Amino acid sequence: MPFKSGWLHGRVLDGSGGGRSLDSAQVGAWKPEDGTLWLHLDRSAPDARRWLREDSGLEELVCDALLAEETRPRCVVFPPGAVIILRGINLNPDTDPEDMVTLRLWAEPRRVISLERSRVRAVGDVQTMLSVGNGPCGSGEFVAEIAERLTERMEPFITDLEDEVDELEDAILDGDPSSLISRLTRVRRSIILLRRHIAPQRDALGHLSSLPWLDDEERRHIRETSDRVHHYVEELDSGRERALVIHDQIEHRIADRMTRTIYLLSLVSALFLPLTFVAGLMGMNVGGIPGADHSLGFWAVSGVLGGCATGIIMLYRRLKWL
Repeated sequence: MPFKSGWLHGRVLDGSGGGRSLDSAQVGAWKPEDGTLWLHLDRSAPDARRWLREDSGLEELVCDALLAEETRPRCVVFPPGAVIILRGINLNPDTDPEDMVTLRLWAEPRRVISLERSRVRAVGDVQTMLSVGNGPCGSGEFVAEIAERLTERMEPFITDLEDEVDELEDAILDGDPSSLISRLTRVRRSIILLRRHIAPQRDALGHLSSLPWLDDEERRHIRETSDRVHHYVEELDSGRERALVIHDQIEHRIADRMTRTIYLLSLVSALFLPLTFVAGLMGMNVGGIPGADHSLGFWAVSGVLGGCATGIIMLYRRLKWL
């Protein structure tokens, strides 16, 4: 029966890089000999969820995996196909790139079902390729192309993170360390969130390349993508370690600045302590204060205080405290 909601795209691949579009009402008439079927659905739509559970012919366990609210990148074989869950950079408006979008696929030799909740631009890339006759010819090539498109969009964002870590390393030598804390926190958060999803995606692609119905070219394609993801994970690990070193340097510089400030305040306090004592002693409102009736008494006391201050400063220098 036709979808009332959740239908995004449907196409039957012709095996030559193109294919004909179809609507939800035509899905029930498809047969494997017609060509590889690709259905793209909105995972959050009730009709799509109902069709997947009742009319797709998939096992309940497979449907549960495809419709789960929270999941991580993985590839699990359920003969005759596999559940493939991949992540990509979130390039949708008013979103953070590290809040990655999820694409869930059921792939078998003659059928691919993909589900998204937020827009995944890699899917749009494949649609465009099929429209001009330069798209995947079968399900294995389709999955390989999707994985590559998701992966290549990670590179600019990861490169930007590396550049920002470089800038932080340079800025810490010249700038105010306390002003860099918010930038460093944001960079570390982005690195942690990205790595949390990209690292398991490397393993998922490794399992994906072992599917028995893939040909050698498709396996090479997927392994190359897996190697790129592995490289990104290494770059994120490097960025994370460098960010940790920067954080330690910032804390050290802030602590050193506080120590120097406290040290100077201690010296000033020690300098004025005897002077305050003498001034307080001479300022008591009792009889018998020396010099109280002498016209030069104030200047004499001031001279004594000045001499004491000079002597204390010379002592500090001799002890190399200043």
